[in-house]
Amino acid sequence: MIKDIMLWAVLSYASLTGAVDAQSSRILSVEQATVASTKPPSQAYTITATLSNADGVYSIGEQIDLSVRLNKAAYLLVVNVDEAGRVAQLFPNKFNEDNYVPANTELLLPGPGARIVAAGPAGTELIKIIATERPLTIDDVSVSAPVGPFKVAPPGSGSRLSRALGVVNTGPASGSDESPEAVGEGAEPGDGPDGAGGDVSDVGLWGEFTVLLSTVAAEESYLSPDISRREIRLAARIPELD
Repeated sequence: MIKDIMLWAVLSYASLTGAVDAQSSRILSVEQATVASTKPPSQAYTITATLSNADGVYSIGEQIDLSVRLNKAAYLLVVNVDEAGRVAQLFPNKFNEDNYVPANTELLLPGPGARIVAAGPAGTELIKIIATERPLTIDDVSVSAPVGPFKVAPPGSGSRLSRALGVVNTGPASGSDESPEAVGEGAEPGDGPDGAGGDVSDVGLWGEFTVLLSTVAAEESYLSPDISRREIRLAARIPELD
């Protein structure tokens, strides 16, 4: 159970090239760096992403929008990973459950009815965009609990997601007789908590894009008692899961 109705997470420096360089990697936690460095041997999809603020810097309380476009039709999973490896599934969400995205179609995230808002205190956060041949959600990797229209998985889920993607089929598309190729070290099927999730080898070919963001504020900001059920706030802390 989530103790608070809102997700707190922080956003730091933006990288819209899809690559995380050595300097930006130093500001990431081990969990975040693991997710940032998780990539397929060959990108099956070309993903482009544009932030509502071109410099990737947001003031506390400012709404964050992310525009995503794929070169080929695919299922889209967008997650936020905090310093402890908690994973918030930003898309799909309660108001936007259909995550099949046609080719060359601009998608504004998190979609109608849901909002992402920057909140303090400042810290480091990472957003991972994953396109797959067949559907993938955080529930395929870890247990999760609802936070408004979003789902949140507990600490360590970032690493579980990375390990699970390590057994994704990177060979021929669906219908082939060839077995999934294991990529990445330590990839183990059924690696999720209590045996849940961990093996997502049936999602087929995949591609990824990494976005880092930053928030700026003169002083720490706190959530109002009147919390919307339609938004998620990205700040330095995420409520604990009971």
